[in-house]
Amino acid sequence: VPGLSFTGYALSGIGGAAVLDNTGEDVNKTFTSQSSGTVYVAFMVKIDAFSAGYFLHLGQTTMGTTYFARVFMATGTDPTFKFGLAKSTEAAVTTSTEYTLGATYLAVLKYNIIDGASNDEVSLYIFDGAIPATEPTTATIPAFTTTATDYSPGSVGMRQFNAGQNVQVDGIRIATSWAEAVTAEFSTVDNT
Repeated sequence: VPGLSFTGYALSGIGGAAVLDNTGEDVNKTFTSQSSGTVYVAFMVKIDAFSAGYFLHLGQTTMGTTYFARVFMATGTDPTFKFGLAKSTEAAVTTSTEYTLGATYLAVLKYNIIDGASNDEVSLYIFDGAIPATEPTTATIPAFTTTATDYSPGSVGMRQFNAGQNVQVDGIRIATSWAEAVTAEFSTVDNT
């Protein structure tokens, strides 16, 4: 507390953020499993202490140990870092841009389910300024696939893998369209 803020993002500045700064406690949240279309996961992220590895991923409705669409912190030129993305357990594809420790970014993970076997695509958008109203044509890490097995996304997980890391994640939105995940206003319902 306080949580992260990113200008123009509907879940900015609400409540506290999840802090990933240890080892061994991983958490996840399930959602309705998707077997077609596209899944978007938007979130704010601030990295204060860097340790190379993945910190956010998708899983099946029963999380188990099958993690995919893994979002990484990757080595940059000290004191900067890069973001990375892997479809499964292969080495991450990293950004060409280097990012600043202590700055808050808006990230959008995209998992595109394609008919057929072992051909789903992953991509990652990173924003440090204005949020585009529509999905940009090219992602920060453009869409790619590998021969890794395809899965039906049904959960999102955060991973604490190293006591040297200090990552804050906040404002996670999961949806099947860019607008629902990134630009739609946040509505509140009185559940009294």
